[in-house]
Amino acid sequence: MLDHVLDQQGRAAEALNEYRRAAKLGDAWSQSVLGRRHIHLQGNGVERDFVETGQWLSQAAGAGQTEARRNAPCADTPNRTCAGSFE
Repeated sequence: MLDHVLDQQGRAAEALNEYRRAAKLGDAWSQSVLGRRHIHLQGNGVERDFVETGQWLSQAAGAGQTEARRNAPCADTPNRTCAGSFE
């Protein structure tokens, strides 16, 4: 996947655009990646956004993506204490 290759090359902004494109087309893995990024990263092309996190993880979980199913409940945690458990 181009998004993963760009990410590995340190081209985060380009990778993020590709993840978003694929996620909007229904790619559950890309949706899950975006959900995790919105939890963990700040300044690397994404700001923390728990609403968007929940949306992407919910879509990915609904499509059967295992990591998203495991992580989706944490997106709604008011104090965000489980954010460190995201994989």
